[in-house]
Amino acid sequence: MIFNLGGGWPVKSDPRGVLKKSLGPALAAALIFCAMLGPVSGCKFTGEEARPRSGAVPWPEWVFHHWVWLGESTQDSAIELVQDYIDHDIPVGAIIIDSPWETGYNTFVVDPALYPEPQAMVDWFHGHDVRVVFWITSVLNAMCEAGAPSCPEADLFNEAKARHFLMGDGDLLIPWWKCPGGEDFCGGLIDYFNPEAVAWWHDLIDPVLDLGIDGWKCDGTDPFALLVPISPYAGVVHPWDYTDRYYRDFFEYTRRRLGNDRVIMARSVDSALDLSEFGIPGVSLYAPFAPRDVSFAAWVGDQSPTWDGMHVALTHMLYSAIDNYLIFGSDLGGYRSAGTVDPEIFLRWAGLASVCPLMENGGNSEHRPWMIGGDTVERMATTDIYRRFVNLHYKLIPYMQAEARMAWFAGGSLWKVLESDEEIWKSEFLLGADLLVAPIYETGNTRTVSFPEGDDWVYLWDRSRVHAGGTQATVWAPLTEYPIFVRKGSPLESDPDLP
Repeated sequence: MIFNLGGGWPVKSDPRGVLKKSLGPALAAALIFCAMLGPVSGCKFTGEEARPRSGAVPWPEWVFHHWVWLGESTQDSAIELVQDYIDHDIPVGAIIIDSPWETGYNTFVVDPALYPEPQAMVDWFHGHDVRVVFWITSVLNAMCEAGAPSCPEADLFNEAKARHFLMGDGDLLIPWWKCPGGEDFCGGLIDYFNPEAVAWWHDLIDPVLDLGIDGWKCDGTDPFALLVPISPYAGVVHPWDYTDRYYRDFFEYTRRRLGNDRVIMARSVDSALDLSEFGIPGVSLYAPFAPRDVSFAAWVGDQSPTWDGMHVALTHMLYSAIDNYLIFGSDLGGYRSAGTVDPEIFLRWAGLASVCPLMENGGNSEHRPWMIGGDTVERMATTDIYRRFVNLHYKLIPYMQAEARMAWFAGGSLWKVLESDEEIWKSEFLLGADLLVAPIYETGNTRTVSFPEGDDWVYLWDRSRVHAGGTQATVWAPLTEYPIFVRKGSPLESDPDLP
């Protein structure tokens, strides 16, 4: 059962508890308060943004390309990563320079120990037709690790606090990662309601934009505005107005400086908390984050490299489709460290990612396909299969672009969820009008598929396998394939570039 509380946050029964995530009692209480009271409490969760009904689409084509990244990198390792993909004949369209890359969190100063020649690095990527996206948030840290020789982020925090540029005036600090001494509070949110604070913030951003980067990975610190919904400049504000301003500012200011082919990468839907901690077992809250009209490279949070992690990613992506996000995906193979991901899980996730509008691969564990597997033969096979799915994704880009255009002006999503009576992550979905996808979410090579009424459906990898609409069948799909079906009679069926 799904409820839209407060205008947009779906609450979904989750008896497996795979979405359990504790954000701390204060934030959890604020989320419940907002979910229950909705607009009455001043919590604006989602809204239908104004958009034109025709004309040019607001995203660049490159967002559909293959993205890669490392959990932590250096200039040398980032370049080596992309070069290795190229050497393995796997195309790369974008790289994320994830945290840490700065001298301190959100100083906007590239750490010379990690990236000694950032302009040369960006130029190298651009010379290989690879776009560059930098990680960032809207938090200023108030302290550094014990023993650090300097603390540039704390200097910025203190300046911002002295100038009244922080939400809550910096008196109530924001729960960020655990502080060096174990404290829960060690940062502050920039006040996006204060024009002078925003101008100061932009002055910090400008040197990075001068490198010619292609966008930002805006991580999800904005919900903490629930704890400090007070701007020293504007007074009491709606917390979700803060969310809107955070993502919109990075999107719009970067485009003003560098052009309309720049984007932000931001969460579409992620899990917020498990209400079982508050006496409501089996219910989890799913939250949309970035506004749909500036979110053209969305991802769905941090999952583990396990089947359960894939279930969570599927859940979030299917809810992203229900919430009419357009271009989204997940961290292929999971984000959180858990050793090397199992080759079967990795390849099933790659098959799923091939039909995600955003196909991106990276995280804290090993994600390079040529390093996944127990021996050289298995690693070679993993690489060959991965390359096959990346190539399929590229062949589908013209189709996804055309379908995304129609979905954008209609106010819909590229995915249409065909919900079942089971857990939502078992649901089939349509990619555009003419591709049916039945996700594989457990070990094995079979999946029961219910084919939509109407036209027949042709198995993408073997056109002799045709299934009548309105029927159900158990289909077989080895690791080299994924359960993808083409609507019979559609242009895709006769596309010579497809398998």
